[in-house]
Amino acid sequence: KRRHHKNRLIQRSFLESCAGCLQSDGWLAIKTDDASYFEQIEAALTECKSLERWKEIQPQNLIPELTDFEREFLKEKRSVYFVAARRV
Repeated sequence: KRRHHKNRLIQRSFLESCAGCLQSDGWLAIKTDDASYFEQIEAALTECKSLERWKEIQPQNLIPELTDFEREFLKEKRSVYFVAARRV
């Protein structure tokens, strides 16, 4: 629901906190089935100065396991959006 968008976990401040917890070679991967949320995640990642998008990595190389939700979405031919970032 649109009124809950401000309560979404993945925001710039959360990403900055995550970056502070990562080791120098650490990375963060995020998957979602919600296109509008994914756009918000990408925007937050762009604003985050402590992380950079890891463009050359594929989801199956970082997270080979699929969640039950992801299996269901893929069975239904729904998109699953993925982004990975590394600490700067």
